[in-house]
Order: sequence, then structure tokens, then C-alpha cells
Amino acid sequence: NDIERFNTTNIIAVGDGGSVLTSNDGGSSWNYQEISSRNLNSVCITNNEIIWAAGSNGALYKTTSSSDQWINTKWSKNLTVNINKIDFTDINTGWIFGDGGFIMKTTTAGEEWSRQRSHLPEDTRILDAQMLDANTGYIAGDNGMISKTTDGGITWYRPVKTGITNSLKSVCMVNNNTGWVCGNDGILLKTTEGGTTWQRVPLPYISDNYDVDFFDELNGIVSSTDGKIYITHDGGNSWNFDNSGAGDQLTLKMTSKNNSLIGGDFGSILNYSDEKKTESDDIENINNPTNINLYQNHPNPFNPITTIKFDIPVQSTVTLKVHDITGREIVILVNNENLASGSHSKKFDAGMLSSGIYFYSLTVNGNPISTKKMLLIK
Repeated sequence: NDIERFNTTNIIAVGDGGSVLTSNDGGSSWNYQEISSRNLNSVCITNNEIIWAAGSNGALYKTTSSSDQWINTKWSKNLTVNINKIDFTDINTGWIFGDGGFIMKTTTAGEEWSRQRSHLPEDTRILDAQMLDANTGYIAGDNGMISKTTDGGITWYRPVKTGITNSLKSVCMVNNNTGWVCGNDGILLKTTEGGTTWQRVPLPYISDNYDVDFFDELNGIVSSTDGKIYITHDGGNSWNFDNSGAGDQLTLKMTSKNNSLIGGDFGSILNYSDEKKTESDDIENINNPTNINLYQNHPNPFNPITTIKFDIPVQSTVTLKVHDITGREIVILVNNENLASGSHSKKFDAGMLSSGIYFYSLTVNGNPISTKKMLLIK
């Protein structure tokens, strides 16, 4: 359910049934512990020494990096709420967040905790949170909720109405200005103004998103249903798609610009690298065409991969989308990209789609050019 790391070699992950996995060799091998009968949803490392884990029914545990003994804190005995996130900004100052808008804060390394008011409805779960420092932090959760504090949690306020009503499951702030939130039904939002405004960012497929993590402003990863992951190296302007094979509701932790840890079903943890997957699928013709053309995909019918080719005579801004027979957007193969003149082609992998008729459409410089039909037969 959550992964953190001390450094490049020491990693810890927590999950259902009180499971704790630790590695001291970068994830090549893992040690397993079961510290509780309750599910663990979040893990936090403070000062590279103190480790906290929190989860369902008030689970709140503490240990040190040099010990295998986890202490069930006294506060855990007084809590019944599901804790979805624990986050510390230093060894003394930390927060726990949970169902029903629940927030508690400590400034005494967990010896004492005080309740903070989120001013959220009782049926609103805080599903994720990130504290940038002792004053500034963000929470995200049910009903499109994004809230921010600038005074250490004394007050929380909604920076802007996003118009989103879906559950938001993960928040990742790269710095004080730039951050991301993802959630159900393909929701991915980006802010470059410290949460004052949020813009919708399209992904190749529309499905429930579970986690988002960025290494820096340009390099990030998003997980979705059925093990799907999306990788960007240009701040979300374009995305590469892959299937991790790790199951559903994946947890992510980027370790470099091209590498991530992925936690999946049945205790699986993958070291994922996309260093060989960053090249564009576009193939450009040396000879410039004289007209804009959208060609019939080949092969057609197809199962499950086909190639779509188009020509542009001059440098243009191009969008290439795939829709189902009802008009619902399925995938964006080219997302408002500035392409050089020439012949281009894009591969479309429909491995996760059902047999049937689909349509693909080309837009150049904001003008619809053509729509064609293709048939997927499995």
C-alpha cells in the first residue's frame, strides 16, 4: 500500500494484514514481517532513523531503522478511525490523516497528539496528504476534495473549486509551486501556482488512477487499473504507456528520472525502468508531403496492435485520438504536439480493449481533418 526509501539501497514497504517488507540491497531481496492484524496504509521515515506505519482501525506503529521491533503506540489504542496517510516534516513534527476528515498532529515525536479541524463533511475520506514543511501541506480525497494549509494545519482551506467530484487518491507536490493529483475516471490534475489553480491533464487511457509520483518537474509516473502505468519526461505534455504486470491499485516511488519502485498485488514489488522506452514511436519521412493526409490503419482488422499513419506538409500542432463507437475518448496517441513536416506513424495497442469498431481522428492546428474507422477482432 505504500513504499518509502532511506537511500538507493534501503527500502521499506507496508501493506495489508500488517505486512512490512524491508530491503537493504535496492530491492533485490526482501525481509518480511507481520506486525499487526490490521492493514497498513502508509509508512514514513523521519531523519533516516525513526519509521512510522499507520493503517486501518487506528493502527499506529513506530520503530527505528536499526531495530525489528515495532511499538504499538499508546495513541493507537484510543483510535478507531482508518488512517490513510502519515507524514512527518522532521523527527518531532508529523500528522496523521484518515476517514471522516480526520487529522491529528504531533510536535513531540509522537508522544502527544492533538486533533486538527479539517472542516470536511463526516463522509469525506482524506485519501492522501503531503506536508512540504512545518507550515505548508496538501490533502486530497473524496468528492474532488483538495485542501491546503499554510499554518501547520491550524486552518485548512480549499484553494479552488476544480469541478471534480471523483475521489482523488494521490497528491504529489514537487515543490512549492508544482504538483499533481490523480483519481478515479482518468482524473489527473496539475498545478503550477501552489494549488491556486488546477488544470486537467489527459492520459492515454481513461481508467481509475491510483498513485502519482514525480522525481522532479519533468519526470513522473502514474498508476492505473489492471497494472497500467504512464510515464512522462516533459512535465505531462506527453505520456508513454506500459503494463507493469503487477496487478491493481499500484503504489509508486520514483528513484531516478527513469526508474521507479512499483508495489502491486500479493506483495509484489518491481524495480521498473523505462530507459529503453523513451524514444518516440513517430517515424518521419525524409520527403515532405504536399497535403495533410490521414491513412487507413494497417493492419485492419487488427489484434491487438495496429499502425496509424498521417502526413503534414509543414510544421504543425497535431492531436490524434481514438474513440469507441459511442464517441467516448479511449486514448490520445498524439496530444497537441508540435511536429515537424513529414510522414508520421503511431502504434495503437488495444490489448486491454474489447473487440469492436473504433474510430481515430486527426486534428491539425486546431482544425479537425479526418476520422476513420477500424475494427478490433480478438
